[in-house]
Amino acid sequence: MAIMDERDCCFERGKNWFRYRVGAIILRDGKVLLAKNDKADYYYSVGGGVHHGETAEQAIMREVYEETGVRFDIDRLAVVHENFFSHDTAFIRGMDCHCIF
Repeated sequence: MAIMDERDCCFERGKNWFRYRVGAIILRDGKVLLAKNDKADYYYSVGGGVHHGETAEQAIMREVYEETGVRFDIDRLAVVHENFFSHDTAFIRGMDCHCIF
């Protein structure tokens, strides 16, 4: 799983980092699909960074297919989440982060 791609809508300014990300809420048979990897001890929504020139809808269709191999239909925009945090991971160590999701 790639955390960032050089095409993603993200940038750094000094010690500040911004990212535009999409995530899918996939419901089937009363269950929600979540992803997990060996590097993190939490679950998260299937999704990833929006590429420059790509709509949020195009990005979520691409990301869901890349991560699941399945093409899903989009019902509607469910939520917009804005998050500010400081993180200590290898790719954003010591950065103050602002993420629109």
